[in-house]
Amino acid sequence: MDTSKRDSLAHIVLEDVKTSANLGRRKMISWMIDRLGYRSAGWLADLLARIDEQLEQTSLHETATKALNSFSDGLELHVDDMVPVSGPLLVVANHPGMADIFGVLASLKRDDVKIVAQQKGFMRVLRNINRHMLPIEPDSSFKLKAIRDIIQALNDGMAVIIFPSGSLEPDPAIIHGAAESLQHWSDSIGVFLNKAPRTQVLPVLVSSVLTDKAFNSRLSKLGQKPKRRHQFAMVVQFVAQRLSRNPHWKKPIRIDIGSPKFPEQLDPDLDPQRLNQAVRRQMMDLLEQIYPWQRPFELQISHSK
Repeated sequence: MDTSKRDSLAHIVLEDVKTSANLGRRKMISWMIDRLGYRSAGWLADLLARIDEQLEQTSLHETATKALNSFSDGLELHVDDMVPVSGPLLVVANHPGMADIFGVLASLKRDDVKIVAQQKGFMRVLRNINRHMLPIEPDSSFKLKAIRDIIQALNDGMAVIIFPSGSLEPDPAIIHGAAESLQHWSDSIGVFLNKAPRTQVLPVLVSSVLTDKAFNSRLSKLGQKPKRRHQFAMVVQFVAQRLSRNPHWKKPIRIDIGSPKFPEQLDPDLDPQRLNQAVRRQMMDLLEQIYPWQRPFELQISHSK
């Protein structure tokens, strides 16, 4: 990538980071991020560009596995059952950030994959990454077009990855609140399964994306709220991985995959609300099995009047 394209992509990455962290309207903080974060954004821009270029030459699975090593010390994979390698598959995963998507992609070993994510500026620049995306507009839930696109992809026999929370969630390995976060998952899951009944749904629990060293660093502790501390820790960890050889800045990302289920196994009537509840219960079971100290909650489901 030439210098002008790299600089352009770095600026786009910075704007995406500020938007995701809801910092764009704070002028002083935005100015500080532009000045202090440009070098880190350049590193990330280079990394994204290399990933995009590699997708032209290797499979999605191979590219994700290689990319994962840039953020972590590899992959620790735990699988309950055989992961479907063909046919419609709805992968529902929690979203603790960092390289979680690369961990999920490396675990699937499929190339016919679409990733549902909020529209980011870099997606428009990196065309090979973009062709695997099903974008939704920022600050919105699943809109009608996105819902249609997801259902169409499933009916076409593809695998679709969604992070139903739509925002950053606690890393279950070190941060409390992972169970409570399930309450905020999108209710659209049940709609997808109702409209694409041949789909298997696969729960995936991602954890250990953050190191203890990053989360307990002085800079991370400047975040007064847990989510802001989590965001600061991700930045600290990413920068430290590029400046330090200390092995404590990296650890294997853990992926726990539950059993795939057809919608009729979760609810014979294919009721969207009951399907939502069943999928959340699957994730809760995974979470309690791996991290029993995460406080459980009573799964709630809204009923239309």
